Amino acid sequence: MFGTYAGLPSGLACCSILTAYEGNLDLSDAVVFGVSQSGKAADALAVMEHAKKQGAVVVSVTNYADSPMAKVADFSLLCNAGEEKSVAAT
Repeated sequence: MFGTYAGLPSGLACCSILTAYEGNLDLSDAVVFGVSQSGKAADALAVMEHAKKQGAVVVSVTNYADSPMAKVADFSLLCNAGEEKSVAAT
């Protein structure tokens, strides 16, 4: 949807390209969004940190302003949805 509204190319990159497969992602000219309810998703945080080191603009979408993802981001979109109440499922 971002690409549609902004009129710019956009895409999805799986975190595991960087975290599991040690891919060399060049995100220097990118805007990188990290999305996590808790703001603590390790894979997403690793990609955000990688992007930040390369000079990308980093945006977090999370519930908590004091979360690791919000702290590394240049901009944060706070959902303020409250505590996650979920049941483990397979």
